[in-house]
Amino acid sequence: MQALVEGTGHPYLALHAAHAVARACMQPPVADIVRAVGLERVALADFRASLRPDRRFQAVLRRGIAWDGPIGRLTARLAGDDAWEEVLGNPKLTATALRPELASLWEVINREMFEAVAEAEGFTSGEPLDAIWRPAGPLTGMVAGIDDPHVFLAIRPLRSLTPNYRCTGPGPCPTSAAVLRRSVMTDDGRLLVELMDVTDTFPVDPANAPAPVVACVAMSALTSPLAQRFWRYLDARTSSVLVDLPLGVHLDIWLDRPGARFRYVIMRTEAQERVVPMLIAVVDGGDAQSHLSLSHIVGEEVVFPPLG
Repeated sequence: MQALVEGTGHPYLALHAAHAVARACMQPPVADIVRAVGLERVALADFRASLRPDRRFQAVLRRGIAWDGPIGRLTARLAGDDAWEEVLGNPKLTATALRPELASLWEVINREMFEAVAEAEGFTSGEPLDAIWRPAGPLTGMVAGIDDPHVFLAIRPLRSLTPNYRCTGPGPCPTSAAVLRRSVMTDDGRLLVELMDVTDTFPVDPANAPAPVVACVAMSALTSPLAQRFWRYLDARTSSVLVDLPLGVHLDIWLDRPGARFRYVIMRTEAQERVVPMLIAVVDGGDAQSHLSLSHIVGEEVVFPPLG
C-alpha cells in the first residue's frame, strides 16, 4: 500500500488514497451472485478470483494509480479553503486533521480519491472505435455484407454499449438499447462503426425487415420489454447471447437438466489492433441446443461498483 500511495506527496492525502483503495477492494459486487444462488447455497467457488479483495488489490497494484489527476482537481477546487490549507500546511498527519469540524473536507477529498481508483477499473481490449450515430432513416442504408447481405441488431444496455465507441453524430446517444450496427471503411482507411437507434422504427415482423437479421442480445436484457418487442428475431438459429452476468451461477442452472452438456471453445479475435479473448459456448440438451453464448474473458481484471 505504501508503494501505491507514495505519489500523493502528503500523509493526509496518502491516508485518503489508502482508504479509497481499500474501499474498492473490499466491496466487490457480490450481492447479485448471492441473490441468484441463494444465501443457503452460496459457496466461495461461486465467486471469480477477481472478486476477492486480495486479487483486486494485486490488480490495482500492478496497474498503479495516477494521483496527479485527482490531487490537481482538488487543488483547483479548494484553493483558498482554510481547512484545506490547514491540513496540507502541516507536514505530518495529526489527530487535528481528523476532527469533526473538518468532516466536509474529508468527504470532498475522499470522493475524489475513490473516483480516481474506480477509473482504473475494467477490461480494455483496445481504444474505443470511432462511431457515428445515424439519424433515423431508411433501414436499407444499414444493410451490411456484400456476399451475405444482412442487418445486425444489437439489444444491449447502453451502459455497456456506448463505452465501446467514440461517438459523433447529429444528436446525443439515444436512451434506448436496440440499435443497428455496421462497419465501414473511410476514404483514409479507418474503421468507422455506424449505429442507428431502431427501438421504435424496426419492424416487429421479420418478413418486413430490409434483409435477413442477425441479432445479439445481452443476457441482462433477455427479460426486458425491449427484448420482448424483438422476440421474433431472437431465435437460437439466428441470434446470440452476450453473457454480461456471472457465468458460473448460470452454469449450475443450465446443467441441472439430465443429459445437459456445456460445449465451449476459447478463442482470441483480433481486428483493427483490438484483441478480444472470447469464450464461445452452447448448452446442448440432446434434443435442443441453446443460443450461441459469447463472453469476454477478463482474466484478473476487476470491476468496481459505482459510488453510492
